[in-house]
Amino acid sequence: MAGISADDELLHAAATPDDELRAATEARAPPANEHNSSDEGVTDDHGSDDEGSYDVSPGAWIVLHSLQGKPALNGMVGFALEATSGAGGESRWLVQLMPSCERLKVKPANFQVVAPADWKQGSEPERAAAERFARCILEAFADSSGPAKLAFPICESHHNKSRSVVHGVARDMPDLFYETRSTGPKDNRQLVVERIEKPPLALPPPSDAAGASDDLSLSKFDELCLLLNAMDAVPNETGAIEKRKRMSARFWRGLAPSGRARPRHARPGLFAVMRLLVPHHDSRRYGLSTERLAATFAEGLGIGKPRAKGIGKAWMLDESVALGVTGDVSLVLEALAVERIDPRRDTILTVGAVNKALDAMQNAGKVDLLLGLAARVAKPREIKWLTRIVLRDLRIGSRPSNPVPQKGRPFARTQ
Repeated sequence: MAGISADDELLHAAATPDDELRAATEARAPPANEHNSSDEGVTDDHGSDDEGSYDVSPGAWIVLHSLQGKPALNGMVGFALEATSGAGGESRWLVQLMPSCERLKVKPANFQVVAPADWKQGSEPERAAAERFARCILEAFADSSGPAKLAFPICESHHNKSRSVVHGVARDMPDLFYETRSTGPKDNRQLVVERIEKPPLALPPPSDAAGASDDLSLSKFDELCLLLNAMDAVPNETGAIEKRKRMSARFWRGLAPSGRARPRHARPGLFAVMRLLVPHHDSRRYGLSTERLAATFAEGLGIGKPRAKGIGKAWMLDESVALGVTGDVSLVLEALAVERIDPRRDTILTVGAVNKALDAMQNAGKVDLLLGLAARVAKPREIKWLTRIVLRDLRIGSRPSNPVPQKGRPFARTQ
């Protein structure tokens, strides 16, 4: 088949219609335009009225309508792959429906182009249309119990803007983790969305329901990040230690959410907080290099494996990779998170959740656990302090030059 690579044909050869995916997508698709055409015997005279406001081209986002021979397909969304012809020589387009990956030939009069494959810089209507239908596809995929991977057609995926739209939409869906991989030439990338089981990042409430909200393990991790940010902002000069002590005292005097007059230091879960505030005294070992940690967190923020590996290898040396920040990998990842995270996103990480993930990281599955943490980061400062905690060096004031060389040994202190 002209225009379709052998790898592409092999990838989708086993794809079959999935009624569950089809129904889910149809439920989210916009209402089809009213037309009088049918799946059989439609002429090209109606094409100019039916294709919508965008021209059809390989990779265009389309929605089917007015199919009388196969009405179950009406409302399905997908991509136009290439122009072809029917058995009688009439004009057809090979389209791939998403997320079922079913391919079929459709007359131009029976689909509407809802978003182009590519658009000019700053063209918000086209981008908004693509985002709308990307969400339609990904929500149907997330709600289904079908395959764990969704492969977008290669002819569409090489368009940087379309791929960026899918990345952005998938990043906002907590049940999805996605990655890009390359097949064939460098300029012919295929986007793959993969649904994986995230590690549990929530703790059950204590048995004492009345005091459940008082447990420090259930407090937001971002509360610690705010304290650490404030202490980190104090310049290392005369009086810095006293200023940080006062900040710490105010933090620990914070009262319990239940209204009972109990400051933080008198509430359950104190150990969980202290493990994160003094990671250099923690006996946990993670066995992660700075390069691997940076690459994994960057990938978890949704930039794809190739670029994430580049950040892991060159974050200190190449300012273009390090986003203008060098010398501190936590600041590089924080700057990356500013670009990738919606500032309106609500924080969900708890102190207990972070500790539970760090405990599990001492065993196998470190990468999956880090990816799970990064996927739930809601504030750039959270990734900054997660990075420093995993490296066991908060970089605030006096700190050990070699954190916990061996448990029980004295520390060599540096300023």
